[in-house]
Amino acid sequence: MAEAAARPSQWTPLELGIRNVLGARKRRQVAQEIASAARAKYGELKRRKIRPPLDQLVQSILWRHTSVRRGTRALRELKRTFVDWNEVRVSPIVEIARAVSSADWSCSCAEHLRSALWGLFTASNVVSLELIHELPTSQARAFLQGLPGVPRDVADEVLLFSCGAPLLPVGDSAARMCHRLGLIESDPHLLRAGVEYDVDRSRLPEGEVLLDEVRMCFPGA
Repeated sequence: MAEAAARPSQWTPLELGIRNVLGARKRRQVAQEIASAARAKYGELKRRKIRPPLDQLVQSILWRHTSVRRGTRALRELKRTFVDWNEVRVSPIVEIARAVSSADWSCSCAEHLRSALWGLFTASNVVSLELIHELPTSQARAFLQGLPGVPRDVADEVLLFSCGAPLLPVGDSAARMCHRLGLIESDPHLLRAGVEYDVDRSRLPEGEVLLDEVRMCFPGA
């Protein structure tokens, strides 16, 4: 009878190192193939606009309620309708919802936005997120997650897009997709534990691409 395969606990440090290197190479190859296929179908990547942190937080919340295009359009309409985000905070839900969209999701989105803005005002006595530029990444993330209705992937999105933090925002659906593609080896449900998932920027293309309603962003080095 053939010998049973060695369990991970029985591997030597050299064997573990070789497996990790091979795994990293495979994941890099898969990522490059995905990026190449996206370029071939959707064209070259383009640089994205860097928004202030609070604008990005509002944008990210909008994206959780609707598509990227509709959410971006709703952000522009909110900024056109209201003087600033503090006015949004003190405005009735119905007025915020009217500015966001005429669709059914606008009321729940308006409540979500106003709750986050009130939470920010309560925490810092000002409706601004400029303070996160001065904080270490872990503290900035903790502050953002302390706001009502701001999960980790939204917090990481704000830090990545507005502050250039080397983070990969991973929601449940994105984690499952990365797991199926072989970009991560762990069970995607384990990614929600309080573990850092930094991005090696040298392995990613620069810019962003829209895949129908799925948004894939690759920050520059």
